[in-house]
Amino acid sequence: MAQQAQTIRSYIHLAAILIGIAAAPSASWGQVLYEDLKLQPSDGQAGDLFGFSIAMNDQLIVVGALWDDAKGPRSGSVYLFDAATGAQITKLVAEDGSEGDYFGHSVAIENGMIVVGAPLDDDRGLDSGSVYLFDALTGNQIGEKLYADDGAAGDQFGVAVDVDDGVVVVSAHLDDVNGQYSGSAYLFDADTQRQLHKLLPHTGGAEAHFGRSLAIDSGLVAVGAYGENSWAGAVYLFEVSTGLQRFRLLPTDPNSLDYFGYSVDIASGCVVVGAFGNDDDGSQSGAAYVFDALTGVQGAKLLPDFGEDGDIFGHAVAIDHGVAVIGSRNDDDNGSDSGAAYLFKASTGEQVVKLLASDGAPGDWFGQPVAIDESRVAVGAYHNEDSGAVYLFPDGCRADLTGDGTVDTLDFLLFLGAFTSGDLIADWNRDGRVDTLDFLAYLTEWATGC
Repeated sequence: MAQQAQTIRSYIHLAAILIGIAAAPSASWGQVLYEDLKLQPSDGQAGDLFGFSIAMNDQLIVVGALWDDAKGPRSGSVYLFDAATGAQITKLVAEDGSEGDYFGHSVAIENGMIVVGAPLDDDRGLDSGSVYLFDALTGNQIGEKLYADDGAAGDQFGVAVDVDDGVVVVSAHLDDVNGQYSGSAYLFDADTQRQLHKLLPHTGGAEAHFGRSLAIDSGLVAVGAYGENSWAGAVYLFEVSTGLQRFRLLPTDPNSLDYFGYSVDIASGCVVVGAFGNDDDGSQSGAAYVFDALTGVQGAKLLPDFGEDGDIFGHAVAIDHGVAVIGSRNDDDNGSDSGAAYLFKASTGEQVVKLLASDGAPGDWFGQPVAIDESRVAVGAYHNEDSGAVYLFPDGCRADLTGDGTVDTLDFLLFLGAFTSGDLIADWNRDGRVDTLDFLAYLTEWATGC
């Protein structure tokens, strides 16, 4: 007991020294990080495209394999994993699944509810699409499938899905409501499965593909329309409560064929938008942009340190707690089109780290898709080893306990409080104990910074 007290006193003394440091230094320029876990299904087969879609919440990760043959060729399936251990929990298939449904093309999860899109389901006509809800605890389907009240053949309802605070948002990017392939999105009450609103932009038109990407958070929905204005693209923000459009987001440097809005995410008042056709670092090298969700004002423009022709950086994006993850599936570090992903400070646009697969190979397309939740980043590589894989990383800013995008004294003091009280939040090495090894592990990450 005396030894433990002396150890704690030593830690407090160290904390007092650290208080004199204004802020921890940033991660070194050009730093590369490799995965700590690789996920593959227990029954994976060549051509399943496992990792085509990913979502994470509360240490659970959902992964789509839209060409799995569980209910017929390319009917699709979804897997649930423990994000902390990498253990497979269950496999989900549609009760009424059939050939070519692409069940798992899109996935989302929140508070134990899993949402799965099957955009080529034919219940309302060929490729009309549908969406399923599942209980993550039991693996059972919840209620009936979701359909658009006005769903029709070819809409591909379910091409993108998300869920937040009991509201499910679903898009149908080939809905012809404002011209061929103009697109639409819908809001549903997750409990009653009742359609709440249909979302349509004030502008837009044919070929806009409104809804090819979407995200929902804290009462706002972001919907991408990458086909607008000769594929320059746009993103729209809507209020969940009313379904009304709030902003139309455009970059300050728009260009045709930028495909701005092909990917989008929103969290904590920040919107991150991918524009994989941007040419700043060469033809289709790609870029991403950060916007203030409350004002619609553009902030940082994100570019990798060494972008190149054809990287299509920004083909996939995600954001959480001020950390943006940007996929670059055609990056060539591990061979042609092997892929990469990057972490950035959303507030400043500063690159934090580059993520690579330790076993990356040509044609893997690592970086399509990406997801982030709390202290975990997931990156898909759905061509890896023919069947596909998902790689898990620390988020590069795990030590930022306050979530303000900066690692500083406040973060250290928060950790120290949890450590001295034995709170498992301080179990930094995830071995089920709070001990000296956790303190040293946190101190290392704190010193590295965001």
